[in-house]
Amino acid sequence: MLVGVIGLGRMGTALAKRLRSKDFDIIVWNRSREKAEKLVKEIGGEVASSPRDVAERADYTHIIVSDDVALFDVTMGPGGVLEAVSPTVLVNHVTCTIRASITLAEKAKTKAFPYVEAPIIGGPSVLEKGDAIILCSGDESHCGAESIAALGDVIYLGSPPRALAAKLGFNHIILGIVSSLADAFGLVEAHGIAWENFVNLVLSKTWLKSVVDRYGERFKLRGKSSFAARLAAKDALYVANALVEKGLDSSLAAAVANHYAAMVREGYAEEDYPAVAEFFAKYGRELRKKPRD
Repeated sequence: MLVGVIGLGRMGTALAKRLRSKDFDIIVWNRSREKAEKLVKEIGGEVASSPRDVAERADYTHIIVSDDVALFDVTMGPGGVLEAVSPTVLVNHVTCTIRASITLAEKAKTKAFPYVEAPIIGGPSVLEKGDAIILCSGDESHCGAESIAALGDVIYLGSPPRALAAKLGFNHIILGIVSSLADAFGLVEAHGIAWENFVNLVLSKTWLKSVVDRYGERFKLRGKSSFAARLAAKDALYVANALVEKGLDSSLAAAVANHYAAMVREGYAEEDYPAVAEFFAKYGRELRKKPRD
């Protein structure tokens, strides 16, 4: 079996490495060919000339790009996957909008491409070890494919867009929890309590201990990330859109999106998303230092 991987960001690279560690033959494509060639030199495999080239040759084509625009570009744009003559099983790992997934599924059907939603819960290190959770919608036999099973625990959820809805719901919870902590850190800092003391003296004495222990140093602005603030802002906005489409209240999701968007505006787009906590703590601290009128 030849497996294709389109998109070699942090998650795509981890996915490719996991497949190679399980002895899959892979063919990869990335917008930056240099990055693809470097990875193939490290782990083996082939570099494709286009997404279409991947789809023409691979039995399963795993797509793991950043957003709706990138997803449509590699699937329906010039040289895209759906231009392939021989249908491949299209495995969409992208956390995209519900509407984008439905549109892609419909387009794939007209071209006789089997379509599978397979959003991933877990970061690059978890994925590379094969310990991720894969939420899967589509034909159950395709969700049971070896190249998907190799990535971790596969949870079958029926037809699309159920897997994507579950992933957006999951992301809403974790992004919302961290966003709430950011507000709390800003509040205590504005009143003269260092956020680290708030964590150690208060939160660690409650059921929230497991939450703050999980994130630890990731609350800090460190200049590195496993899941960037710009992607958190995008996901939260996609959640808000999904809620609106179903006639549900989206005010909380919109507020969460605004928290991470603020980081992006201030030049922290590539910071780890939990660092929104220190980002807002800094604002609280600055407000405390300002003289009152």
